[in-house]
Amino acid sequence: LYFLFLINLMDYSLLIFEFSLGPGGQYPYSDWSCSLYQFLIQCNALLSSGTLLMLVYHAYSSSSNYSSLTHLRIQLSIILLTTTILCIPSALYSSYPSTSLYCVMDLSSQSEWAGSSTGGQSPVTAVFLLVYKS
Repeated sequence: LYFLFLINLMDYSLLIFEFSLGPGGQYPYSDWSCSLYQFLIQCNALLSSGTLLMLVYHAYSSSSNYSSLTHLRIQLSIILLTTTILCIPSALYSSYPSTSLYCVMDLSSQSEWAGSSTGGQSPVTAVFLLVYKS
């Protein structure tokens, strides 16, 4: 339950940060901070769902008398490692383009690899976000 509190604290911190940008939502910071912001936003949802899965599994295993603190730490480590690996693309491909006012994750550089020659927000970004969020 302590870990869920930390996730909520991070979620509220991100919300306060978004409110501090103002009504226009213009992102006045650097590309590095944009990458960190996108990484934290994407990781937060994965950490919440992973923690809930771990909580349900821990409740199930404690009812069958197979519960230990080391087993719980291993599960937490696996969730943190998996979430970090899944969130790396959002940190690598997020940027603050000069044509946009917002910090976005743009995979348009990967559109040539996928065989698309459209500019701007590519279909590759849309497909990635659909698969990632599902």
